[in-house]
Amino acid sequence: MKELSNDIMLELVDKRIAELTLFLRGEFGYESKDKEHILDDLAGDCYKYVFLNGYLDLKLTFFFRMKYKEFPTVFHVYLENKKIGRLSLDDFLKKHKKENTVHLFTLDPSNQTFEVFVDDFFNFIRELFQGFFKDYLTGVKFEDTPFNWMGMK
Repeated sequence: MKELSNDIMLELVDKRIAELTLFLRGEFGYESKDKEHILDDLAGDCYKYVFLNGYLDLKLTFFFRMKYKEFPTVFHVYLENKKIGRLSLDDFLKKHKKENTVHLFTLDPSNQTFEVFVDDFFNFIRELFQGFFKDYLTGVKFEDTPFNWMGMK
């Protein structure tokens, strides 16, 4: 499969984030904040996208990390309630017996293109946000999930 440059990959992610921004604003009242580029010796190139709902005092954060050393290309999503804690979406899905969806957060270059990975991830996120996870985005429910450091701490 053809490898894309980091710039092209970031363009594709930014396009889907822009679509998600409109959806989150319209459906849930979240406002997008500036994208932040984080360059880290441990994690490599990472991009942080933050959405805030000031009325509910909730913060939704998407991290997109490109492949770096032994670490794969991956998305991480967190929902934070300052009063209660932080919810890691992939750990939340595992806790709620939806492990079969967690693979959507990590690119498997052996059987999918980057474009398919990004489309599958964002389509899943939108479906999840309209269904099972909706009460969490609207502040009706919340639960703190511990972060799995996978041996990096």
